[in-house]
Amino acid sequence: VFDVEIIFLYPWAVTYAQLEPGSQEAALFLGRIIFFMATSIVAYIYAWKKGVFRW
Repeated sequence: VFDVEIIFLYPWAVTYAQLEPGSQEAALFLGRIIFFMATSIVAYIYAWKKGVFRW
């Protein structure tokens, strides 16, 4: 699941690089990326604490 989330970061990074720095659209876009990453980190920590990564 987490490797699929990484695939979404590349298009976001390319699109964000093309936005005008300091614009409201860039700030909103960055906020969405931060929300996505925060959600992914919380899910990763939850899975780790549940022992999902133990073999």
